[in-house]
Amino acid sequence: MILSKNDSGNKKLGKKIRTTYRPVGPSCPATCQHLKSGSCYADFGRTAMHARRSQATESDGERLVDWVSSMPKGRVVRHHVSGDIMRNGVIDDDYVDAIYRAHAGRPDIPGWGYTHAWRMISPLKLNHDSLTFNASCDSLEQVDEAIDAGWSATVTLEHMEAPDHVIKTPKGRRVVVCPEQTSGTPCSKCKLCWKGDRKAVVGFLLHGSGKRKYQASPSSNSTGATSTVTVPADTASTLT
Repeated sequence: MILSKNDSGNKKLGKKIRTTYRPVGPSCPATCQHLKSGSCYADFGRTAMHARRSQATESDGERLVDWVSSMPKGRVVRHHVSGDIMRNGVIDDDYVDAIYRAHAGRPDIPGWGYTHAWRMISPLKLNHDSLTFNASCDSLEQVDEAIDAGWSATVTLEHMEAPDHVIKTPKGRRVVVCPEQTSGTPCSKCKLCWKGDRKAVVGFLLHGSGKRKYQASPSSNSTGATSTVTVPADTASTLT
């Protein structure tokens, strides 16, 4: 695993964000549609450089705890810019426990992330007052399943129609497109994904090479989504 030594310079994340990277594939569930189709965003660009250098090892958990415990005040951790919570084909229980302990021990350091392995683990193991992990879903039906199981949820969306169209899950839960994608609002200002009790499901629009590979795969159109709603930068905070 790679742990950033300094704040991220990524404008999408914003200021005072620290990041972690695990390898795509070895730390991911085999059921991930983006792993199957080769469309994972972490396989492209600068993220891919870090993902390919990283490893999922037995020492990841304790390294993470030490890293968070020594972090300057005012920082936030974006877990797993690449990768997930598995190792050797199963949930990496020691690592998951370490993520939980790291933020419980530093409640002033919020952390957030996403997992495609949400069906394989209880949300209680990755969520508390200063830690939010989201179920990373590939369809609106999965969103309802994940939320019913106790997760906060995000979902991939293939495209966006007119901004006045609202998209909802089969059970009526509202989905909003990531404000960074619609208005350039960075994660550090938006904060939707690290608020576990938010009202909205966050949708991420596929783009670039990953989108083309996903649409060419049998999993294409798994979101069942044909329209979305945009979120102006000054209204993102109302969706919590």
